[in-house]
Formats: sequence, structure tokens, C-alpha cells
Amino acid sequence: MKKRKYFFVWLSIVVIFVALLFLFTILFFYKNIEMSVYFSLILADVTLIATLCTFYDKFLLPYVNNHLQERDLTSFVDRILETRTVIDSINNGQKIIYITGRPGIGKKFFLYKLIDIINNEKKLLIGSSVYPLYIDVEAGKNIKQSIREKIGAVNELNNPDLVKELHKVTKSKTVILLINNVNLQLYLNMEEDINALIRTDDNIIFIITTEALMESYKPVEMSKFTDKEVKEIALKKNINISDDICRNIIQKTGGLPILINCFIKQFKLTGNLSDDTESDIFIKKICDKLDFEERELLSLIAYYSIAKVTISMYQVGKYCEYCTKKNILKLVENGLIEFAPQTEEISMQSFFAMRIRELYESKRFQKCVFIYKMLEKSEKENKYKFIFLLLSNIKVMEEAELIEHLSGYLLEKEYYFLIYLFEILEDFNKLNIHYDNKNVRVNLLYCYIHSLLEIGEYETAKQYINKSRTWISDINLRTINSQLEFDFNFDIADMSHFYGDFELAIDSYMKLQKSNINEAQNIKCQWAIGHCYRHLGDIHSMNIASKCFETIIKKSSKINPDYFMRAYQSLILIKLFLDDKDYDYEKAFENQISFLYEAGMDKKEEIMSSRQYALYQRIIMNDYKYSLEILHTALLNLEKKGLRIKYDYYFEIAESLRHKIIIDFNEEDYKESLSYYQRALDFSLKARDISLKNISQLGIILLRIFKRQACANDLNNVIEICDFCNKKKIAYIYNYSCQIKEYLLNIQYSSEKNDELYFNKLVEMRLFIM
Repeated sequence: MKKRKYFFVWLSIVVIFVALLFLFTILFFYKNIEMSVYFSLILADVTLIATLCTFYDKFLLPYVNNHLQERDLTSFVDRILETRTVIDSINNGQKIIYITGRPGIGKKFFLYKLIDIINNEKKLLIGSSVYPLYIDVEAGKNIKQSIREKIGAVNELNNPDLVKELHKVTKSKTVILLINNVNLQLYLNMEEDINALIRTDDNIIFIITTEALMESYKPVEMSKFTDKEVKEIALKKNINISDDICRNIIQKTGGLPILINCFIKQFKLTGNLSDDTESDIFIKKICDKLDFEERELLSLIAYYSIAKVTISMYQVGKYCEYCTKKNILKLVENGLIEFAPQTEEISMQSFFAMRIRELYESKRFQKCVFIYKMLEKSEKENKYKFIFLLLSNIKVMEEAELIEHLSGYLLEKEYYFLIYLFEILEDFNKLNIHYDNKNVRVNLLYCYIHSLLEIGEYETAKQYINKSRTWISDINLRTINSQLEFDFNFDIADMSHFYGDFELAIDSYMKLQKSNINEAQNIKCQWAIGHCYRHLGDIHSMNIASKCFETIIKKSSKINPDYFMRAYQSLILIKLFLDDKDYDYEKAFENQISFLYEAGMDKKEEIMSSRQYALYQRIIMNDYKYSLEILHTALLNLEKKGLRIKYDYYFEIAESLRHKIIIDFNEEDYKESLSYYQRALDFSLKARDISLKNISQLGIILLRIFKRQACANDLNNVIEICDFCNKKKIAYIYNYSCQIKEYLLNIQYSSEKNDELYFNKLVEMRLFIM
């Protein structure tokens, strides 16, 4: 509506000036004014029109996401504290603002309100020419790709070009990107890109909503509504409610705005509330009032929302006769869906979608088959049609082809998709009957567990294996004589390794070696054994690990090429850890490049951007600048893939920066080093990766020691690390922590306070993540 209002206002102004121009011309022809006066008036008229048009273009340009202008924000209440906190954070120069809260709390609506405030209450913000851009980031897409799609940029752009295009399209000096519905893992995957964009341009601000974040991010927490807000919502809808009704609504909804709105609408229609306290009972009552066509459309939208995309009314209307504007508006009126008239896109809150799917479970086969066939006819390939097939009751491919699809998603590293696929099948309760057998179940389970481990969700994988009835009752891996049995057992053994139980992991790998496995599988186990000995970090263990890797290098190039490469990389890491300057690193890297080239793979760039090559440049060649370049380049690629190993690169970047500032101190490098250590630490706490956790903590403490800011809390942390690593027999981290503990005890308790004896030795200490 605002868009139309501005259009008519400015059209009226232009018409007035054109009329004046016409009047001046008539006066001139009838010789009522001189030529010089006439041309002066025309020039003034044209200049004024040009100035106003420029002002209009620059300051009153409609939103890029036009459909948001059609959104009714009149029901928005309260959030004064949250709004003030966000606005103050923007004015104080904060570049990333996090907003957290449970599903249904109103995070998305809050972003819409912030857009409205930024556009219409500019006096609240310091500075002018601010443009808000709303973006939904889908799982599997990175933030740069999402921005490109939003602003219509077709080609891949580097950071400076992307930022330039962003300012060009929005015609603003400052762009505020409002990113909705980002889970923690998805945020961690795009965090580096976000920071890189901010480093590229100081006039980019991110406001990000997510369900939960660690306290270190200092998020703005969205609070539940109280009776005050319930009454305010009711008044906006011209409804008077008593204190008892108000308390009843709070009790039934748990203070969730999304449900409060629905209950108030229901109260307006019926004059009372259900005695049931369950929200799904209430949603059922709303749905019961819909006619047949509206229910059919609602259930279709609820199932389509599994694909996590907005639905085109035109696209669905081609196949569904019930997808009419009248039916859509009825669903909007009942608060069940959202509809953008300009783009004709339909969406549904995940909170409602899940409950409506439960309500219309009897329609699952019908709707999933319909959506599968609809997606089949689409020219665009859509991986989500695979989910609709598994949720339906039709057989369109053989079991072998289905398993091939699953293997393909694993090879393409579609880990988030595979996790989502498994969880939506609800422990096989919703698995297509034509594919519900032991072989398919085991393949699905393997894809799920392996994907969790690959993205670092170790605890989720562990909890599922330890507690899931499906795992315990339905899966007996020893009855499956296949590659899959080995892969499953290898992943389970790997979990001991992830949790730092290296001796237990070694024992598990050795037991697996004694089972009926082939030579390629044996090499994989041997590599894992060497890898765990490498983690232990004492000289004896390092020697065992080196022998494991040297043996694999000699015999595995044709049997298991992947582990030939891994063994070489592991051996190089050990040599670097031992500071072996006699080892021919260049030859080792060349051997890997030659091996890959002979195998038909030109991966020279991949080898030369590896963590090992970066460490070689830093430790052997003392080239910190080049080392950092290599690590940053590698990290960009890892961010796109979302792999757990990128957090090791966070640590290596932090470590390289720490050594760089010892030689040439720079406050920005110090802050960046601290930031990368913290990111590695945040991940390790979430994933319970004990090696990364301990080594990142020591890195942060060494930074504080360097700035003479170490405190008693640092000493306590180091003592804990010391005791833990001694217990777990992680010798190399234990040695680091003992040296740091000695220094901190000296400055804390020594009367002489002669810390210089240890200071220089400590700050130059090289930390490794083995």
C-alpha cells in the first residue's frame, strides 16, 4: 500500500511541474514574458524535477522483496526491548546481530517489523541510505549464493564484486541483511563467508535468527508473551478479553505468539476456548471449519513444505484444481498459511506444517504421490522428490536403484539432506512399504550416522546408537555380510576416536582387522590405527604411527588409493610435528601430485592448498604470510562443503596469526587470531571434540600470556587440561599444558615474579592439532 501511495504522490508532483512548463510556454508564445525569463523558468523547472527524481530513486526505491510490503504488520505488538537492543547494536557499529528463540516465538515476524522500522523510521538509525534485505537461506546453500540469487546476480562473484553489486542493486550506502531461520550448524558453515564479506565492506550488517546459539555469541533472546501482550493483540483485533480468558490463552499456548493469534481468532469466532490444552487439538478445530477443497489444498501445502521451499500458486495450480485465490485467502484468513500477492508464493510455518501433516496423516500417500509426480514433470531436478517417494506407497524404481541414489547423495556429500531424509521418515514408521526391508533400512541408517559424523554431530550419532529402539531391535549388523557391515562398524569405532578414547578406538580397529575383511578394508583399519597413535603424541606412539603410514604408502597405491594419500599426509604431519628438517617435504608433495596425475586426477592445487603444505610453509620455510594465504583459500572451499575438518583450519589460521604477531605485532591480527581460536573452541564444545577443545583453549591462553593478561582462571583451565590429557594419555597436549602450567604457577605464586625465564619460550611454542 505504501508503494502505491508514494507512486501517486510523486506522479502528482510531476504532473504539476509539467503543467507549469506548459503554462510558461503559452505565456512565452503570447509574449507575456521575455525569452530570457522563459528559459530561466524552464531551466529551474527541469532542474527541480531532476532533483526530485534523483531523491525518489535514491531514498524511496521500493523494497527488492516487494511482497513484504503487502504484509500486515498492524498486529505486531511489544518487542520494544528487543527492537531497542537491535537498533542500538546497529548504531554502536555491531556487524553481526543474533536473534534467538524457539519455533513459533515470532522471529520471522520480528524481522519483518525491523524492515518496516528501518524503512519508515530512519531517524532511529545513525546515518542515511540504509537498505534492509530479507533472505531465507536453504540448507546446502551458502550465504554468498543466497545473496546472489536474491539480487539477481547470475555469475559467481568474488567478495568485492558481490558487495559492489549489492550496493548497486539496493542503491544504498549501508545494506542490512536479515537472514531468517538459520540453525547452528548452518550458521557455522557460513560464518567464515559472513565475516569475509564484513571485512570486505564495513557497510554490511547481518541480523540472523536461529533457534539457539551459545552464550559467547551474545544473542538477543526473544521472550515469550505475557498477559499484557495477549490483551494488546486482542485489542488490535477489536476483541475484549477477561483476565481469566487471557490466563487461559497463556496456559494453552505457552506464550508463543503464533498460537496466541490463532486462539484469539478462535475466541472471536466462537466466543469461548476449548478445554483441551494441546495446541494440535486447537488447530484441528480450525481445520474442521474448512470445506473439502480448502482442506485438500491445506494438506497439500503442508506436505509440499517438506521440500523447504515456498510454493508457486501458478505451479501448483497447473496440477491442483483446488489451488484458487479464494481458497488460499480463506487459509490466510485462518492464519494457517502466508501468501505474497505480488509473487503469488505460498508458505507455511514449519510449526503448523508438522501438526497439519499429523492431522492429515491419512492423506500422506495421496499427497506425496501427487507431489512426486508433479516434481517428475518439472524440468528442474529436485532431490526432495526422493523424500516424497519414500513417504508414498508407489514403486517407481527397483531397490538397487534406490540404494544407488542414497550412495550418490553420500558421494556428493549431501549430508544435511540425508539427515533430514532419515528424520522425516521417523524411525522407518513412514517408510514406503515397497522399500521397507532390512537392506534399505540399514542403508538409510548408515547414511544417517555417517552424515552426522561427517558434519561433526558426534553426540547426536552417539545418543541415537545408544538409545534408539530402532537401532537396538532392528539392526543386527553381523547378519549383513557386505561392505556396509564393515563401513558401519568402522564408523562406530571412529566415534571412540572422535571422543578422545584413542586406546579404545585402536582396540576396536584391531578387532575389525581380525574379522573377514578384504585388503582395502585392512588398509583403512591400519590407517585409522596409525591415526589414533598419532593423536596420542608421545615419541613411541609417533614411531608406531609412522611405520603404519610408511607401510600403507608402499603397498596401497593400487589397492586403496585414497588411503595412500591420507597416509602420506599423516606422515608429513608427524615429520612437521617432530620438526624433522632432514625429511624431503617437496619430494613428498611431488610424489602425491604425480600419483594423482597418473590416476587421471589433476589435483596439484588441492595438494598445494592442503593443511600440510600450509604448515610446511610456516614451520620449515618460516613464511607466515604464504601459509595464511593457503589456509584461507582452503577454508573457502571447505565452507562450501560444510565438512567438519574446516574447524582444524580455523585452529591453524589462529595459530599462524599468533606466530605472526610475535614477529610483527598488529592489534587486528591479534583479534582475528583470538576469533579463529574461539570458533574452533565453540565447535569443539558442541561436538565434544576433546583434542580440538583442549588445544584451542591453550591457544587462547597463550595469546593472553603474550599480552600479559593471563589470570587465575587460565591457570585453572590449564590444570584441568593437564589432568584430563594425563588420564587419556594424550601426551603431546599434556606436554604443552605442563609447560604453560609451570609458567602460570610461577607468575601467580613466585615472590620473585621472574616470568621472563619462561615467557619467550612459551610465546614461541608451536601448538599442533594431531
